[in-house]
Amino acid sequence: MNSDDPAYFGGYVLENYLAVQRGLGLSEADLTVLARNSIEASFLPDADKQRWFKSHRRLRAQRRRRP
Repeated sequence: MNSDDPAYFGGYVLENYLAVQRGLGLSEADLTVLARNSIEASFLPDADKQRWFKSHRRLRAQRRRRP
């Protein structure tokens, strides 16, 4: 998944994740793996990756606390 030139083609990242989730019947856990893999595979420096992982964990924890 990507959002290559969304201004020209549509398909922002969130929209792509949701379309893939619907199209393939992916669970929230599956999407978590995809998101984490994308961070890990990126060319970001390790410190930036760790910040993104921390942010991702925080958002997941917040989501689990919702009713």
